[in-house]
Amino acid sequence: MIKRKNLTIAMMIAATLFFIAFPEFLFTVLGILLLIIIIVFFIVEFAFDIYIVVAVIAKWFRNE
Repeated sequence: MIKRKNLTIAMMIAATLFFIAFPEFLFTVLGILLLIIIIVFFIVEFAFDIYIVVAVIAKWFRNE
């Protein structure tokens, strides 16, 4: 079973390579939808990790 985070990273890399190969596709409706889906996946997948990092930094700053 592939972990979801690895799948998201693989999807982002694949989409990036796809847009490098076909840059004109980026400006079509389908290309924009694909970009939005990838950004949403990224936010959903990494939001909790980012929240933990921000909480740790905030705690560290309060202790200083």
